[in-house]
Amino acid sequence: MKLGTRVVCRLLWQVVLASLLLFVVASSCLAGSKRMLWESREQFVAIESSDLQSDNARGLIVLQATLQNRADYAQDWPALELTMNDTHDTVVTRKVLLPADYPPPGTPPDALAANGELAVRLWIEAKDIGAAGYRLFVFYP
Repeated sequence: MKLGTRVVCRLLWQVVLASLLLFVVASSCLAGSKRMLWESREQFVAIESSDLQSDNARGLIVLQATLQNRADYAQDWPALELTMNDTHDTVVTRKVLLPADYPPPGTPPDALAANGELAVRLWIEAKDIGAAGYRLFVFYP
């Protein structure tokens, strides 16, 4: 019986060690990916204001928007979806602007600062599309 007790105790010890090792590995993986897990929360990135104007002389539209990060931590730059509609609210064109497309020069490339804002101004080619309105959304692809 003593041998059986030793075997059981040894097996229990191995299970405890394996569980502890699994906990340490899982914790370090989560700690390493904390930034990634937190930074895709669209509900904390808002479009505070936006405006779309036509520059007919050059065949361009000018998009101006202010993005705000309402989170207490930095977040990755979101993608922006610009959808232009006609007078019947039918989609005329849609364009996705990736983070490489819109932050102005001198903006930190890695993240939108905690509780930070960014003013965006883009010139987009749009000849003869017949748009009467637009929608602008933020999302994480």
